[in-house]
Amino acid sequence: MGGKRTFTSVMQLLLVLLMLLSILLIGQRVEFSGYKIGLILLTITAFSQIAFGNIQPSANFGQAMKMYAIYMGIAAAIFILSIALAPVLVGLGR
Repeated sequence: MGGKRTFTSVMQLLLVLLMLLSILLIGQRVEFSGYKIGLILLTITAFSQIAFGNIQPSANFGQAMKMYAIYMGIAAAIFILSIALAPVLVGLGR
């Protein structure tokens, strides 16, 4: 049963392993810079895992990267819109 792995399945496995590494870095108590690196790595890998989890397994490298860029663009747009609208919504609540 050792068939060829698709690009998306390899990326998902890599992202899960990087998330485990980031959790270990966050949990260690020796170096504060390890904590910071782990936190940044966890954030990036979590968003990337969400994107790659929504890409079809049959997608080749080019298709996967195109969909990844679209998904990350949507996530960035939501963050930017949320940051821009927060002051307006606070003002409405006063």
